[in-house]
Amino acid sequence: MNSTAAPVPPQASKTFLKAFLPLIISVCIFLLLAAVDVFQVLTYEQPRQVSRPGQMTLGEIFSPRPTVDKVQLMVIVVVSFIVRTVLSAIYFIPTVIAAFRQSRHYLWIILTNIFAGWTILGWIGALVWAFLSKPPSSEPVTLST
Repeated sequence: MNSTAAPVPPQASKTFLKAFLPLIISVCIFLLLAAVDVFQVLTYEQPRQVSRPGQMTLGEIFSPRPTVDKVQLMVIVVVSFIVRTVLSAIYFIPTVIAAFRQSRHYLWIILTNIFAGWTILGWIGALVWAFLSKPPSSEPVTLST
């Protein structure tokens, strides 16, 4: 019995790549930021007490340094990475929708999403545009004279 998997149409893999490429790039950037955060956590040292016991300087009174251990800092790094990734996924929803709907305005929707999406109106505009945009027609164009 010959069992071979059906080949994936090239259009499907291209659509998937178009849809998730911005998200993949942003997750890679966040991984780099998380690596920098982890390096800072691993090299973090508690501030030393410079004043004598019982005496505090004005700087220590008005700007006390919190004592945080490395485990707490690592938890902060992991939670911030998860939050950044989830927010990035939400941010690129219009791009993903436009790619899966094979919108003919995909490039303009992704540019609107990237450069104006941080304004809530720009994100909503890109989302509406992604839903309303129709895929390119597959019918041949005929010119009549």
